Order: sequence, then C-alpha cells, then structure tokens
Amino acid sequence: MASPPSNGLSNSAISTIAILRVLIGGGVLIAPSHALPLFGIPLAAQTTILARMCGVRELILAGLLWSARTDSNPTSKSAASDGQARRELRRALMAGLVADAVDVCSAVVGVMEGTLEGPAIGWIVAEVELATAKEEQT
Repeated sequence: MASPPSNGLSNSAISTIAILRVLIGGGVLIAPSHALPLFGIPLAAQTTILARMCGVRELILAGLLWSARTDSNPTSKSAASDGQARRELRRALMAGLVADAVDVCSAVVGVMEGTLEGPAIGWIVAEVELATAKEEQT
C-alpha cells in the first residue's frame, strides 16, 4: 500500500525538528558551558569534549532529517522516488528517535543516581515526545 502524500503541516513539523536539533547541537558544540546549564546539566571543564560530541551528533541528525524531507526535491514526483523519499524520511526519523530514547534512558539513570536534576530529564523527554509524534504521523 502506498504511503499517503506528505502535507505542509508534516513538512513544517519535520523542518521544525531539524531546526531545533541545529539550535541545540550548535549551542552545545560552540558553547557547552553556557548551553548545558539551560537544560539543568552541570558541566565540568574536563567534560566539554563529551558535550561537544553530543552537539555534533545533534547536527548530524538534523542534517539527515533536513535532507530527507519529502519537499526537498520537488522535481522528482514519480511514485518510485516518492517511495524512496518516504523511506529516507522514516530512516532519519528513526535514527533521531533511537538517539533520543537512549538520551532519555541515560537521563533517567542520571536522576536515579543523583547526578542529574529533574529539569534536564524534562527537556529530553519533551524532545522525544515531539519526535515520537512526528514518527507516528508518517
């Protein structure tokens, strides 16, 4: 059965998720000591490399999602190319969902160990909820 065509709203949601990942990833990559406290995550000077690695991961996921948007190639309208575009979009969304699920599990462990405060898990869960809602639409 063919996938339903994407609409403007789902393309807007996909673009929004990609842009949020760029903002979060870019902020953490460029200025981890300023970005992470916004999420309630304390950062020691020795661990900025780990924060920057997470920032790069967010940027890569954003690029993957942005390039997989179904409106990114308006000249190819055949059923085969539309099916391929939908598969690529689903793959990009699943990659982000898996990464976010691991983030949530890690945050839960951090809260249980007392090394992470509640606001951090709230931000992470909100991001996963947004990604999950979009995955259910496709």
